[in-house]
Amino acid sequence: MTSLPVVVAISFVYIQSALCFIVTEKDEKGVWWFTDNTKAKFLSRGIDHVSYQGDYCPKLKYSPYKRTCEKKYNGNQSAWAEETTRRMEAWSFNTVAAWSDEIMEKQGLMYSKILSIGATAANWSHQFPDVFSPYFNTTAYNVSKTVCQQRKKDSNLIGYFTDNELHWPMHGTLLHYLFNLTTSDVGHQHAVSFLRSRYQGDLLAFQKAWNLTKTAILPQHLTFDELLLSVDFSSLLKQQTEQMTATDWYRDIVAYEETVSHRYFQVIHDAIKAYHPNHLILGCKFLNWPNIQGILSGAGHYVDVHSIDIYDYLPNAQRLSSLYNESKLPWLVAEFSFRANDSSLPNTKGAGPTVATQADRASHFDSYVKALVELPLVVGYHWFEWVDEPAEGRSDGENSNYGVVNITDYPYTILTSHMAKTNDMVNDLHAHGK
Repeated sequence: MTSLPVVVAISFVYIQSALCFIVTEKDEKGVWWFTDNTKAKFLSRGIDHVSYQGDYCPKLKYSPYKRTCEKKYNGNQSAWAEETTRRMEAWSFNTVAAWSDEIMEKQGLMYSKILSIGATAANWSHQFPDVFSPYFNTTAYNVSKTVCQQRKKDSNLIGYFTDNELHWPMHGTLLHYLFNLTTSDVGHQHAVSFLRSRYQGDLLAFQKAWNLTKTAILPQHLTFDELLLSVDFSSLLKQQTEQMTATDWYRDIVAYEETVSHRYFQVIHDAIKAYHPNHLILGCKFLNWPNIQGILSGAGHYVDVHSIDIYDYLPNAQRLSSLYNESKLPWLVAEFSFRANDSSLPNTKGAGPTVATQADRASHFDSYVKALVELPLVVGYHWFEWVDEPAEGRSDGENSNYGVVNITDYPYTILTSHMAKTNDMVNDLHAHGK
């Protein structure tokens, strides 16, 4: 295989760690890579949720895959882990990715961890957390101490995802903090203060920018805080959605998004580094294509890699290039997958395309990965997931054919043989592009 180009740029990582731990590097051709402790350049080729437990099925009241493994491996999880590692290596995967069992961290493969700090701070409510609250700060440090401290010397750990598909509000955190938080919440108070400062307390200027002149509110009768609390912004939002990107108030939303993003990533960065200075921060696993201009600006140097989940037939190269131009950081596709109708699974709930056969899954994996690794901004891809979901549904109802093995722990050999061939060639494709 052709030798890889010389490296000329190294990402933000503590210098004392550079000789021992995985870093990101950009070579003389502008191509990004991960580099391990032997200075070998690689792309992270991962599988998510590599788990002996599989998915629990509420309808069955047990996990079908775990029941299979208990019988097949005589209850010996170490034997399962050894066989799973052998398979991953045979299929040329090098990374045990998010939600995988801790025992897989000890098998010699590289791995990544997911912290779910924002989700924990929001009490798993699928709402965006109040990043200005003391509770968010406490949560970030508590999670980092629990998860990161014990792994700070592990050279096989690539790094941490801060969250999974973090629920950045569709119309911006400014509106979310104003309308969905109470006046006693720190985030609400911060949003009010932001607007008051941005308009220097000028009520008329604020009303004009936010197109509130048709309301019956007279500035001299209200304070700035009272005006904010009196207007039905959600109704105005519905009326103005189509043209909002050209308005002053939309620019306020983007500016505040940057402020919130800066706070979110800074707090988490500082918490992780307090207990664990050696490994990379891999971003928050953006969900598909959010409007993330302000978010990327706010994240700044507090992450080393941005991550995104893209369930589609092909990655959107133009969009990824745009995101890279905004962030100037490498990107990792943290989830993608294809499901097939010949699997005998319903495939009625879950993300991503459904194709006819396992051969089609293999073909689409090949096309997707090759299109992705031709982009110099990419440092890896993680397939979702190790084992199929139960036909009767997991806890959220998903029932899809995502696995490289089925519920009986038997590999989809057409898929995995193609994966091995494709994975073996991605370094060379990445080095040379199209």
